[in-house]
Amino acid sequence: MKVLITGAGQDSSLSTYYHMKRGDSVYVLTRRRTDGLTEQMEQVVNILGQSPVFVHADLTEYENVFEIVRELKPDMIYHYGAMSFVPYSYDNPIYTAQVNELSAYAILEAVRKHSSGTKVFLPASSEVFGKPVEYPQRLSTPLAPVSPYAISKVALLYIADYYRKVWKLNVYDFITFNHESELRGEEFVTMKIVKNLVKKGHVKLGNIEARKDWGYAGEYVKIFNKVMESEEPNRYMICTGVIATVKDFLKYVMSKVGGTYEIDQSLYRPIDAENMTCDIDEVPIRPRYMWWDVADIMIKYIKDGVPTFTEVLV
Repeated sequence: MKVLITGAGQDSSLSTYYHMKRGDSVYVLTRRRTDGLTEQMEQVVNILGQSPVFVHADLTEYENVFEIVRELKPDMIYHYGAMSFVPYSYDNPIYTAQVNELSAYAILEAVRKHSSGTKVFLPASSEVFGKPVEYPQRLSTPLAPVSPYAISKVALLYIADYYRKVWKLNVYDFITFNHESELRGEEFVTMKIVKNLVKKGHVKLGNIEARKDWGYAGEYVKIFNKVMESEEPNRYMICTGVIATVKDFLKYVMSKVGGTYEIDQSLYRPIDAENMTCDIDEVPIRPRYMWWDVADIMIKYIKDGVPTFTEVLV
């Protein structure tokens, strides 16, 4: 099987590991970096002892993205590549839209014209619900984005719908709730908490009352693949059905490794999407790892360098 994965962050790296372990031909579309691979992808390559084929293009180079898809004609595409850091999107809404929306058009147009049998995975986000009008969220819950990032993900849902309904393409769009792993970047609050408390014994945080549903990304990428292999193209959602505050996560990690924290008002978002969890009955494959499991996995990795995804992605 030929698999094209965009991006080189957490989910891209985990999917790369999973498909290479299965013996698939994996191509990773990522921008060329002067400092080499991302930390996440480098870790995966080192563990595997081999590398995927890297094809270089920026996601805003739409013609190049189109040509890569046209030439490869992959069996599966995971379009993880995105501007995914919500706070950044407030100051960079145009760039966020360009990367997150137009690159999807480029990929799907190439599939429509040159590789119509390709299965395409498009990840949306629970951020599309913003300040949810119902709890838990369902596929029928009205969308109410409160950030440029979330707006771009709402657009992605409509783009997926259009190509699935009008052009009958095999598009799987997932509304994914928060999912973390040992490969998460420190700019995200979970890894910020774990890394700072383990290494420095102290962490500065913004709003610790925000309520989230955190799953394990290593498990989620496997579920994405299983759904694409066994289910019809459609819209899906994935969550654990268990909600916790940032403070809950913080206190749990402190109970394991100690440390202190302080609140920094400058780290607050203009508005926080919160009370995020979905109706577990609408999840196609229920996850087993809960937020406290994720915290343990991250602590083990930061303290001892021992990854868990190698055990899960088999």
